[in-house]
Amino acid sequence: MLGAAAFSLDEYTKASSDFLECANQFESLGSPFGECHARVDLALALRHEGNLPGALNCYRSALRSQRDYRFTTESADILDGLAAIAAAVSHFDLAARLCGTASGWRETYQQESWSLMG
Repeated sequence: MLGAAAFSLDEYTKASSDFLECANQFESLGSPFGECHARVDLALALRHEGNLPGALNCYRSALRSQRDYRFTTESADILDGLAAIAAAVSHFDLAARLCGTASGWRETYQQESWSLMG
């Protein structure tokens, strides 16, 4: 919750630090779902900081967890985040495809956004 509060105050560096600590704690507790969720939030904060490589690594980690544990909860949020990164580096066709895929996922599975921006 500290990370979410910092994020809502546009304190992205603080939010990133809090989300990283949260992800590490979930990892040490052997809670892959909590870790995955914290990494998605961390990626969002890192994106807002301008740390696109760090955000990309967090999204990749979350995707690995989703694959390994068959999580689907934040799939569309991850796709949205990857689309934002693609757009930021001028890969607009890829960004559009990722956005469309995220939208289709939400429509098909009737999932709301879990991200802080949602």
